[in-house]
Amino acid sequence: LLSESNYGDYGAGYFRNVERDFAIGSRRPYDNNVRLIGFLIHNDLNPKKQGKIGIKAHFQDFGWSSEVWDECIESNNGKRVEAIQLFTSDGTVIESVDVHIQNKGWLPSYKYPSANTIMGTVGQSLRLEALKIKTSKPCKARVKFENGWSAYADCDGKSLIGTVGQSKKVVGVEILRK
Repeated sequence: LLSESNYGDYGAGYFRNVERDFAIGSRRPYDNNVRLIGFLIHNDLNPKKQGKIGIKAHFQDFGWSSEVWDECIESNNGKRVEAIQLFTSDGTVIESVDVHIQNKGWLPSYKYPSANTIMGTVGQSLRLEALKIKTSKPCKARVKFENGWSAYADCDGKSLIGTVGQSKKVVGVEILRK
């Protein structure tokens, strides 16, 4: 609840699910002085993202999804995943990501990708088939095929997440901190 001490409430209210930098407060003159009353909730303090791994996916004929944190991201209508972006909020470092793409095979490794790095292909109508992810803190990941989820694999840079040579369409991805 935001209120202005004994001078009454000015825009008082509850703010829930704040997900972006958001300033709350007012500026009012008192006794010929100017006083700022308020505070800032910074994005990194959002408990929804604390200690978690975030992911966005680019889906066939749809485009980019919204980001999710420590959850699965999947197509509701069977559209294939073509590319992903990964994010962290707790100092976990994404050290490398290897992506296997339909008709291309393994793409060159993405070393220390930023949150803006697109891993996979966009606009080429090619499915993502497998991943190898290496993180600085223990994580696990899996992919969803049209007929169900794969087993979890460690994000150690060696474990295969998905399949190679089986032409399976990935329709979802999940990455979690252990």
